[in-house]
Amino acid sequence: MAKCVVANEHPEQCQVIESSGIGHYIPWGGQYFVDEVCKLLDDLERARMMASKGPDWLREHRTYNVIADLVESQYKKLPGLTA
Repeated sequence: MAKCVVANEHPEQCQVIESSGIGHYIPWGGQYFVDEVCKLLDDLERARMMASKGPDWLREHRTYNVIADLVESQYKKLPGLTA
């Protein structure tokens, strides 16, 4: 959707935000969310810049084909399994 992201502090969400640069993660809580969204609305150019990174990052790291290839590569590392 090419929108920047506000995510909660959760290991996977933090990793995605850090590696993609598409948003910010915040502590759990409604006020944290409100504050972060307001910051993004106050700096729309920065929000657009972060958002523009999303589609390419998603295609490179989070499509079903990419994830399937990652899972397959992990299975191939298991003892007794061959390609």
